Amino acid sequence: MTMLSDSERIKRDRAERFRVLKFLYEHWHAQPGSNPDDSSDEEVAAGVGLSLEDVDKHIGFLMERDLATRPAFGHVVTITPHGVDYIERALEEPDEPSQYFAPATQILNFYGDVNSSLIQQAAGGSVQHGSVTVDTARVQMLVDELRAVASTLDAERRADLELDLATIELQIRSGRPKWAILRGSLLSAKKIIEATVGGVLADKLLAFINGMPTS
Repeated sequence: MTMLSDSERIKRDRAERFRVLKFLYEHWHAQPGSNPDDSSDEEVAAGVGLSLEDVDKHIGFLMERDLATRPAFGHVVTITPHGVDYIERALEEPDEPSQYFAPATQILNFYGDVNSSLIQQAAGGSVQHGSVTVDTARVQMLVDELRAVASTLDAERRADLELDLATIELQIRSGRPKWAILRGSLLSAKKIIEATVGGVLADKLLAFINGMPTS
């Protein structure tokens, strides 16, 4: 099995942290007044296509560097004034790396913008949700790739992955998929892949998840 190298893991974490901070920045920027509402961990996870566990880890990193803050109680978070300055500098110079992140253009070109990607493929069917088109044929291609990987996993992980894949196929064949269930199953499959074979397939899943409707 091919695991993520230390270098690949660092690059992935830096990209995910950037996306979390950018989501908090856009949430802050979209609200009038000096005291915007906090974002819940669930909102952040849906917006950037990560698990709650990963979001909590990245928020902890941002808090340690005064880029984000939590109130005394509750799983909510907001960007700090320092975080606003930091990400605005990163966006003003998108081709330059910052202390904590890779160049913004590199991250956004690969992963897409937070909660705004539009996925459209030429082949097969699709399902429309608002302004977002989800290509069900592309989902099935991802399922097929994941199923090929499943045979290389241990029995427990293979069973978990097969359950996720069966749920995904059930949703895309229904014609009216429940996006939260589909997204959750794809995120679960991504987590299994990251912990085992990692690499390109996990990145492809993340890129697809980021273009899905959140509800």
